[in-house]
Amino acid sequence: MKKSIAFSSTILAARHLAPYAGSVVAYGASHVHWPQRLAPRLFGLGRAGHVALTFDDGPHDIGTREIMQILDELGWKATFFVVGELVLQRRSLVQEVLDAGHEVAVHGWTHTSFMFKSHCQARRELIESQGLLDDVFSYRPRWFRPPFGTLSGSALSAARAARLEPVLWSSWGRDWSAKSSGEGIYQNVQRGTIAGGTVLLHDGATRRSSGNWRATGNALRMLASYVDHHRLKVGHLSEHISDADVFENAL
Repeated sequence: MKKSIAFSSTILAARHLAPYAGSVVAYGASHVHWPQRLAPRLFGLGRAGHVALTFDDGPHDIGTREIMQILDELGWKATFFVVGELVLQRRSLVQEVLDAGHEVAVHGWTHTSFMFKSHCQARRELIESQGLLDDVFSYRPRWFRPPFGTLSGSALSAARAARLEPVLWSSWGRDWSAKSSGEGIYQNVQRGTIAGGTVLLHDGATRRSSGNWRATGNALRMLASYVDHHRLKVGHLSEHISDADVFENAL
């Protein structure tokens, strides 16, 4: 019952923002905070004193393993938003992510925007992505983040059909940029909401970010100093956002 009400409240908030899906992307680029206040759960705001660490675009043979190695050194767990077609190619790597205690979530079947996908296509892709993780790994993902953060009406409808909860981020490193550096990524993260928020980074590769996970790894070590200084805890999204809390707030 609680999970159903929490999911419904998130969908309602997301629908309220759906007409402004283009603005959601701009929000990420400019770190404007008004959307967070409008739909805090949707933008990854959760437990005070806690940080949800998330990675998009994988699994990647090199990047995912290098990021996991650094996370292991830091004693952190994270949520990996994976692309369905890449999961098919790297099943053993996804199993490694799960075996290491990380959380796996859905990023779509391909890394393409949902803005121009029909409701039927979006629904099919998310159900197939969810089903793949369930069938191959006996793992039921909870979260969905659309590529580029574009929350279209079709994406929200598809998420409901696949019983996935949409979540964006409160801070990001812009580590997909071709000119990314560890210091630059860390500075970008600091411009957003870290404490009580969700940080978006990448372990996969795009046309502009081949090999950028090395800079992301350097940024993680810098973030570790920030986390220690502010006495924060780092974990995955399901540790960060509680259904019970949202249920109480909805009453």
